Amino acid sequence: MGVKFTNNAYTTLASTISASATSFDLASAATFPALAAGDWMYVSLTDEVVKVTAISGVTCTCDAVSGGHSAGIAVELRMTAELLNDFAEDLQAGHKGGDIASASPTVIDTDGDYFDVTGTTGFAAFTVAANRHFTLQFAGALTMTHHATNLDLPGEDDITTAAGDVAEFFSTGTNTVQCVNYTRADGTAVVGSVDATSVTAAGALMDSECAGLAAVKATTGTFLTADQTKLDGIEASATADQSSGEILTAIENGVDSVHYVDGSIDGEHISATMNPALTSTGKALVMGF
Repeated sequence: MGVKFTNNAYTTLASTISASATSFDLASAATFPALAAGDWMYVSLTDEVVKVTAISGVTCTCDAVSGGHSAGIAVELRMTAELLNDFAEDLQAGHKGGDIASASPTVIDTDGDYFDVTGTTGFAAFTVAANRHFTLQFAGALTMTHHATNLDLPGEDDITTAAGDVAEFFSTGTNTVQCVNYTRADGTAVVGSVDATSVTAAGALMDSECAGLAAVKATTGTFLTADQTKLDGIEASATADQSSGEILTAIENGVDSVHYVDGSIDGEHISATMNPALTSTGKALVMGF
């Protein structure tokens, strides 16, 4: 479907037409291109360019002409602005072709570049000309089998389609096709989707990494020898309980005074404390009431 043109298409108008006419007859249609459903061409009737949408025999169906034209005038297919503009738009815009039945291989028709694929027959190749850019929407589940040359799929793995999935392809050569994009109807990714297999693999990786952490200390070069000794000392001290005597000694060694608790003081201690010079140790008495 699209604008059609050919070289040296020329004839004359077979009969007079009036303004607003939507058809006219040619003396001969032999040099004009055939128009399929949805095709069109632009012909020049002297000073008017007319869009022709169908040819049956020598009768052209057209958009309404703006003025009347006499029999015998030239009818030509020229290079016109209308033709060039439509051709440029035709290159940029896609056209939906008829439905394609899945087969092995699946045949890509030439009546468009967007197709609905029906059926559930899996395939590993297309029958398609080189340099075709086409898009397929799948109506159901089938399996496309990856092939490095014939059907290069994302992730280099097979794809099972689902209704509504859309895939974009480009044929780099005859029957040599690469899938350049694949969109699932449910929005999940084709490569790296979260499933039981990928979750299990991720869990196994985490387990192996955690097991590796336990061996860090034993790895040569992880710590200097002196650092390892310090770590070992800290560990040994942190896991050994201190006795009450050890705690008391640590406190007395840290201060220059003797501490008493209720019930451990008598008159002798008090009098001695009143005069520190009388004590043998010279320590001050700290009293708490």
